[in-house]
Amino acid sequence: MSLQPQDIFDTGCRWWYGITSANVRTSEALYEDEAFPERALAALVASKIYYHLQEYDESMIFALGAGKLFDIEHEGEFEDTIIGRCS
Repeated sequence: MSLQPQDIFDTGCRWWYGITSANVRTSEALYEDEAFPERALAALVASKIYYHLQEYDESMIFALGAGKLFDIEHEGEFEDTIIGRCS
C-alpha cells in the first residue's frame, strides 16, 4: 500500500524526520502526473520534505507548484524561507 500525499502531509506535520526519500519520490511523481487530481498537494508535500532536508531551492520550486496551497499570508519559518528564496 502506498501513501497518498495527504497521508504523507498529515504524518509530516508531526514527524518530518520520519519522511523517507521514497515519500519525496512519490510526491514528485504524483505532482508530475497531470491526471492526478491533487497535484498541488503533492507539490506542497514535496516542498516541505525538501525544506526539512534543507534543500531550499528544490523546496521553492515545489512550493510554487503548489499554487494556492502554499499560503504566502501564513507567517512561519517555512513560508518566510521560501519567499526569501524567491527574492
